[in-house]
Amino acid sequence: MTAMEEQHPTEKEQAHKARIRRIIAGAIAEVDPAQIAILRTMTPAERVRQAVAMIEAGEHAAAHRLRQRQPELSMAEALREVRRNAQKIEEKFQSWRRQD
Repeated sequence: MTAMEEQHPTEKEQAHKARIRRIIAGAIAEVDPAQIAILRTMTPAERVRQAVAMIEAGEHAAAHRLRQRQPELSMAEALREVRRNAQKIEEKFQSWRRQD
């Protein structure tokens, strides 16, 4: 990127930056100072365990909803499908990042 291009971003670049700013602002607005205080008392290992537990809870909730729509699936099959779909979404995000 030339110095001129850096000084004058395209409309697409401006829109992308604005979208990122809105996402970050929304995420910051959702952070509760009490949560931050609690997290500061936890060790890194405790924070990782908590994150893993939240991921597992989300996966199980999604698998439960999937099984309500497709009762023939076992819980293991539903979890596998949920994880497969999450991977597809991550791949799309990566693809979008490469395009920008």
